[in-house]
Amino acid sequence: METRTPQLPNLLLAASLILQGCQLAGPDLTAKMVIEAPVAQDTIPDQQLEDSVQQQAPVKLNSSSPATAVYMGTGQFIKPLDTSPVTKNPAKTGSHTLNFSNVSIAEVATVILGDALGLNFAIDPQVTGNVSLQTAQPLSESELLPALELLLRMHGAVLVVEDSLYRVQLAKWAIASGTIPFSTGGETLPIGFQIRIIPLKYIGVQEMQKILVPVLPENAVLQTDVARNLLVVTGSQSELSSAQELVNLFDVNIMRGQSVGLFPLTFTDAETIRQELIQLFNSDTEKPLAGMLRMIPIERMNALMVITQQPKYLAQVKQWITRLDSGGVQGQASGVYVYQVQNVDAVDLAEVLEKIYPSEKERQVARPAAQLAPGLKPTVIKSDSGLAPAQTLNSPSRINTEPAISGKTTGPIQIIPNEGTNALVIVASRQDYESLLKITKQLDVIPLQVLIDATIVEVSLTDELHYGLQWFFNNNFGDYDGDGRVGSSNLRNAGVGGFSYSLVNSAGVIKAKLNALSSDSRVNVLSAPSLMVLNNQEATIKVGDQVPIRTSESTNTNSAGIDDSGIITSTIEMRDTGVTLTVKPRVNAGGLVIMEVQQDVDGVTVTDSSEIDSPTIQQRQIITSVAVQSGETIVLGGLITEQREEGKSGVPVLSSLPWIGSLFGKTDKVLDRTELVVMITPRVVANAHDTRSITREFKTKLTNIYVELEDAETDAAN
Repeated sequence: METRTPQLPNLLLAASLILQGCQLAGPDLTAKMVIEAPVAQDTIPDQQLEDSVQQQAPVKLNSSSPATAVYMGTGQFIKPLDTSPVTKNPAKTGSHTLNFSNVSIAEVATVILGDALGLNFAIDPQVTGNVSLQTAQPLSESELLPALELLLRMHGAVLVVEDSLYRVQLAKWAIASGTIPFSTGGETLPIGFQIRIIPLKYIGVQEMQKILVPVLPENAVLQTDVARNLLVVTGSQSELSSAQELVNLFDVNIMRGQSVGLFPLTFTDAETIRQELIQLFNSDTEKPLAGMLRMIPIERMNALMVITQQPKYLAQVKQWITRLDSGGVQGQASGVYVYQVQNVDAVDLAEVLEKIYPSEKERQVARPAAQLAPGLKPTVIKSDSGLAPAQTLNSPSRINTEPAISGKTTGPIQIIPNEGTNALVIVASRQDYESLLKITKQLDVIPLQVLIDATIVEVSLTDELHYGLQWFFNNNFGDYDGDGRVGSSNLRNAGVGGFSYSLVNSAGVIKAKLNALSSDSRVNVLSAPSLMVLNNQEATIKVGDQVPIRTSESTNTNSAGIDDSGIITSTIEMRDTGVTLTVKPRVNAGGLVIMEVQQDVDGVTVTDSSEIDSPTIQQRQIITSVAVQSGETIVLGGLITEQREEGKSGVPVLSSLPWIGSLFGKTDKVLDRTELVVMITPRVVANAHDTRSITREFKTKLTNIYVELEDAETDAAN
């Protein structure tokens, strides 16, 4: 047989990746900023915006759970029969009529092989027996040999073709002689008794043997080669043709015909679901569906694999698995799951979860039972009313040894934070993980942010403000709109010569008065910082300079070659001055913002109280905790500073005379009193809409600056 190996063409796949560089440039300060069109508040609900932000995170939080996989088969396990009409060859006109009645088999073979066909033949003497054969119509020469083979097989004999010699001998001796011709699959079957080697492609050789044995003569299957998946069969031309047709019919891709489904389970173990499905579908032995459904539990995945020959069965099995696997008790087998934390720190989240779900070691640390002092005996208190005796003091049965807060679990839970990927590695059973996942998603939310707008002003206390802003507002609130309240706050280090107070929700009143005072230059705005900070996190903004301060001075008088004055060495320390604002906000569910505020205003003045050649740092500081609703303004004040200056002027020499010098001069005494006022407005930023609104607000302010600059340049040009 000539074997041809098809040559597969070589396929070349070319892929090129083009990297395009991107360059970021700073904004052109001479051009206007583009302001986005304002978005109406009612067109984008806050909840919808929050959902859109949440959807940007990976939806699949746990990659360890396998998804349901269904592979639908063709449902065909044998080669489809050829139903096309068979074209029959025109019948050949025969010229040989056979009419034998109780004639020996040797004589019949002699007539057909020698007289009719003129072939060389030999007949084994052991072939005996009489046959009867009569044909109603004449046979052609090609039909004579098959008819002879049929007669020989009826008497245990076969026709063996060896070169040009046709031998008639018993079948058992023909196989043992070793002279029987053989052929392999793909070749045309010649006439005569022969050995056929049939290679199998899909079906196993042992399974194919079970199919062929009932339809072939006895001992027709000589050998089954499991290693090579080969079948060795003997027989005549017609017998081997029938065997080859059966092989072609059953040697098909069985896996392509089968349908397979892999169903992961959440609450129930795979073996329990398997037993319930067997009872439901009656797929056990000797039942109508026996062999049609094979269910294999996969314990390491806690999944059930279902294999069936009928694709429609998988849909029904899937429905029942979903119904049965709902809310049951999960198996105790632990698994490893990875939760990708989206919005918070994985380490902080793990600390909270470990308090809710303590480890097995923490569960075993129980509070010791109450014990008596050494030498004392337990006492039982009895009641005359027949009530049950009280529990003894050393009985631990009623002592709670569990943690104060503990989630119910079916087994131990281990939570390991991974800082590198900001993920949680969780070792737990499937049911415990599902319970933990619900709490984790509630904790893993986008944190709130707070925009802190602060204005720090210095007000000159003159005229009606001589006693300070608190006294002024106590006596003049009726002249202004608003619901401002004046009250003391927990301010510390309020400054020398001053007192403290706070005004809540009175921004309009304060701003109105400060605007009025600014018209006659009695208000000096020191700073107006704005900063964004996460909820429950501390933020600091600092605006100012560093001033050198001489902290120590030493003189070295022992140095050689130096005069008696010696070497003077000074130690200089840099001190921060200016405005420093530190805020730590906490937002509750109702929108109330609780802030821990520290405000420092450090100024530099000339030192006149000593001869030290170093400036004096004038400090004004507020440290307080306040509460205000989002969007409202709280005013912190009371830091009053007094500066007294005295100057003399007059006629030279005469103004310095004792007793009468005052007649020729004057003494000016100036008292400068200022109060530091801090206005803080927190605004809670809860979602993307709030963030965009704040961004547009700042862009608008910057655009107004550009517009003013352009107008100023235009006026200067004109």
